[in-house]
Amino acid sequence: STTQGLLTPRMTTAQRTAITTPADGLIVYDTDLKVFYYYSAGSTSWMPLSSGVQGRINFKRIKSTDVLATVLAAEKTAGSNTKYVLDVNTYYEINGTIIFDLPIDLNNAYISGQDANEDVLVRTSGNLFDGATGGSIRNVTIQVTGGGKVFNLSGVATQNIIIRDTVIAGSSNVGSITGFGLVFVSIVQYVGNTTGIVYDTISKLLISNAAWFSNNAGTYEKLQGTFGLVQKQGGFSEVSGTAIGFDVSSNPTITGDAVLETVVFTGTVSTGKYVNGYTVGSYTGYNFSNNWNVRCAGIPNETDANAVGEFSVDY
Repeated sequence: STTQGLLTPRMTTAQRTAITTPADGLIVYDTDLKVFYYYSAGSTSWMPLSSGVQGRINFKRIKSTDVLATVLAAEKTAGSNTKYVLDVNTYYEINGTIIFDLPIDLNNAYISGQDANEDVLVRTSGNLFDGATGGSIRNVTIQVTGGGKVFNLSGVATQNIIIRDTVIAGSSNVGSITGFGLVFVSIVQYVGNTTGIVYDTISKLLISNAAWFSNNAGTYEKLQGTFGLVQKQGGFSEVSGTAIGFDVSSNPTITGDAVLETVVFTGTVSTGKYVNGYTVGSYTGYNFSNNWNVRCAGIPNETDANAVGEFSVDY
């Protein structure tokens, strides 16, 4: 024919590799990797039918038109049909707005969109990220309504989580992250959330350029428990009304150093506060213990420094 083409069967990577005893030379189109594959009986493996660059391995694309129960069938089975347990070290690309019916267990996988304005994760009831494992979340917008939490994560010191280039907007509760070895939050916007986030007992907590807008409510960021190192640098907290920008009133223990620097605290509060300070270990008119070094616009500078001088008495 000069007007038509050959259409091969189209299927996901999981469906392709599940074919029983494929015939030598069988050709299919992998919709996950966007590559034609043929089966080689001699090597008992699927080979890419392409002279171009082969698609990523450990990769899965989730599109807004997909049926989650189909495209994440293995992950749902791994979670006993109560959550999606992602494949470890696998890159999940979000394409469009994806509404999750069950929580996600990151399981040290990577979730990323191409554009946070276009690639959105939504949960209308219940928590979105739930479990005891770390992973990476990037380039997406997240919205959790109906009383659920964005994060309900309780891990151990060997687990790490990275959240960056992300927007968390219109959520009931940003949630809590507890017990991790490293939590790295960078370039994250918080918009119109009812309740903020609690960081609890983390070995190394690094927050860089977090933007809290004045339409957030409740307590934006709260620290409790024990921390080896804390660094919150850059960004701003626009605090208004009854909101609290940064809460250390539970007197978190710092075994190493804590730095709060170049964060702009601004806004008009009534009964709220820019910082809800230590109730034990701070000085009158200040907010933090002497484990902290603080230099931010809108709140007092605080640092633990040494002074040298001479004192003499003429009897």
